[in-house]
Amino acid sequence: MRRNQTGDPPRAGSVPAAADRDELGQPAPPVVELSRGEHREAEQRSAVRAPVVYKAIRREGEDELRRPARALAWSGFAAGLSMGFSLVAALNHAQVVAGSTSAAGAQSEQ
Repeated sequence: MRRNQTGDPPRAGSVPAAADRDELGQPAPPVVELSRGEHREAEQRSAVRAPVVYKAIRREGEDELRRPARALAWSGFAAGLSMGFSLVAALNHAQVVAGSTSAAGAQSEQ
């Protein structure tokens, strides 16, 4: 259990001290005590084996492939638009950043 600077466990909802911050300086999440049943449930939920994950993902993929061809075509079209606009946005952002950097350099030369 995490303890505060005085050695006492932190109160629920209290703001962590400077020592109770993560590497980015953000407050650490509050400490919550779990019951035995909750610990058991957490273990069961986090212990999913790879074959189970594979089968679940495969089943979802097969369900998607059972959709009508028209629905798949529209889905592919929408995905293509999304990727295309992401590329345009990234290029635009890079151009704006490069422009602001060169504008700052031009002002410092004056």
